Amino acid sequence: MRRDGTSPRVRLLAPFDPLYGSYWIDGLRQLGTIQLHPLPAQLVPSSIAFEFADKRFVIDAWDKSIVNEWWWKWCDVYGKVNLPLDMTVGKVVPIGPGFGIKAWGVGSILSTLLRSARWRKGRTRLQYAGGFVRQWHKRLPLSALAPGRSDPSYIFALHRYWPTEPDVNELRARFMRVAKTSDGVVFEGGFVSSDHDPLRGDVDLRHSQVSYRHWLQLTRKSAVVLNTPAVYGCLGWKFGEYLALGKAIVSTPIQQQLPADLEHGIDIHVIDGSEDSMQDAVQRITRDGAYRRRLEANSRAYFDRYLHPRVAIQRLVSLP
Repeated sequence: MRRDGTSPRVRLLAPFDPLYGSYWIDGLRQLGTIQLHPLPAQLVPSSIAFEFADKRFVIDAWDKSIVNEWWWKWCDVYGKVNLPLDMTVGKVVPIGPGFGIKAWGVGSILSTLLRSARWRKGRTRLQYAGGFVRQWHKRLPLSALAPGRSDPSYIFALHRYWPTEPDVNELRARFMRVAKTSDGVVFEGGFVSSDHDPLRGDVDLRHSQVSYRHWLQLTRKSAVVLNTPAVYGCLGWKFGEYLALGKAIVSTPIQQQLPADLEHGIDIHVIDGSEDSMQDAVQRITRDGAYRRRLEANSRAYFDRYLHPRVAIQRLVSLP
């Protein structure tokens, strides 16, 4: 809020990706009043592109590590979710993981579509509208991801099966089998597949899809959660969700840059991916309540300090 009582203006370029951009929109709303403006003709829709305080910003939440040259030239600051550890590109900064949230209700969806869909035609317009429908139908507001009480005798893990990522599938299958055979632990979960991405192996770990609300309930209850690279080695949505939920996270080494490092034994529990390392992690976290609670408290604290949409956007616009 300015001294004269008015809110700063945020010029949001449309169309954008409503599902991948929903998380960051939540932060932009707390920055100022959002005004929609047409996307420059030579640019393709990004996750989010906006102008604020005479500067141009891009938030690239796509899975691949590629930096879009057109957007890089257009902006002053390029915030990227998936920036590999060995990549340094001028004005490109790591912004950390986000995830889809319900950022628009039915009324605001219709209003936004009426104001901006005319700037794209045909299939692109349908895709644009579809993104709003998916975030409204399949996601929940950020407030729904509040931490809860975990059960040291229960582990839940539900993962998408990626035929293009056999190494990731193997890591996840190994962890789930370790959890299933751990003494004193009840395991629930498995792989979710589809006709498009059929489950080619690990049929003993097949599991049906659950609603997002139910997934949150079971994940909140789980004593341990597993973070691995997702498709293309990216930071998956689940990683951001685990941090928001304040979970005790067992993770393979993180290969993407973060706004700040996560420390082993303090914020997360890092493993090498072997069965022994997974067994040690599960036993330590389920049996040592003080250790589990420390990981839970610090993972949520990291989210609040670095990843919350309000904080992430404010940090981005404050960069010189």
